[in-house]
Amino acid sequence: MIDIVVNYRTSDEPLAALLIDQALAKRIGGRVFRDYSSIRPGQRYSSRIWTAIDQCQVFVAVIGSRWLQKDDDGRRRIDDPADFVRREIAKALQRGIPVVPVLIGKASLPKPEDLPEDLSGLPAHQYRCVRIRGAEHEVERLADELIALLDDEPSNGEETGTAAAGGRPSSTVTNVFEGTVHAEGAVFGVVNNGR
Repeated sequence: MIDIVVNYRTSDEPLAALLIDQALAKRIGGRVFRDYSSIRPGQRYSSRIWTAIDQCQVFVAVIGSRWLQKDDDGRRRIDDPADFVRREIAKALQRGIPVVPVLIGKASLPKPEDLPEDLSGLPAHQYRCVRIRGAEHEVERLADELIALLDDEPSNGEETGTAAAGGRPSSTVTNVFEGTVHAEGAVFGVVNNGR
């Protein structure tokens, strides 16, 4: 069962998405979906993504300063109807679940007129910010707020670690906004499936 989906563009803020994923996984284990950590080798990633969005209660859209950036051909990827980031957000908006834009660093919320029509409702959703200074504390606070949106929010005394939830092993990520990732018991990588 997936409760929270973390959406991001790999050419924009993959490490911020990782940090958010890790903070959520500490609390709810395998109930958080982020493509690279949740899709096993050989699985059809598109079907796994759509299933996760169909199941989730909360959708997180990680937006950095390069989120609307143009590609090598001078076109914005968000304008491509086949763009996975666009399609995932549009599907979550259609479902009517909480969609939380998370602005990273100096990023600002796009205006409706800067977005394709199927995403024009995104700026109407209350956003959160994760700034470089104090990023780890802001991500921890964000994780608490996101989990509070779930129907079956764990009580304070309930064990929610990944071992209890049968999810992936917990690991610690620090200092990602300065380009260094420290982790215990984890392997990291960035893959670009056209995102």
